Amino acid sequence: MPTYTINWAAFNEVLEQLTTVQNEISTLNQEFASGNTSALSEWQSSVKELFDAHKTEWNTATAEMERLAKDAQIAAAQCREEYAGAVKYGTQLWGR
Repeated sequence: MPTYTINWAAFNEVLEQLTTVQNEISTLNQEFASGNTSALSEWQSSVKELFDAHKTEWNTATAEMERLAKDAQIAAAQCREEYAGAVKYGTQLWGR
């Protein structure tokens, strides 16, 4: 028997929050893109080119944030699974 406990409800809540973060980033990026595309469609100056360059940077950064949130979620879920497997193995090994 372990001499410690893990708050799995809190752990699972973190995983759920990571999913929420991914979804919020995606939604905000889509709203930003759709709102600005229509508002800026008539721009005909170097300012539009500058905006488009920064928009590309923004899109790259938000895609990276989404990827990192997903990677963190995958890593945390893998840790949970491996921990559960280790506990089961330890229980079988020492429970004899």
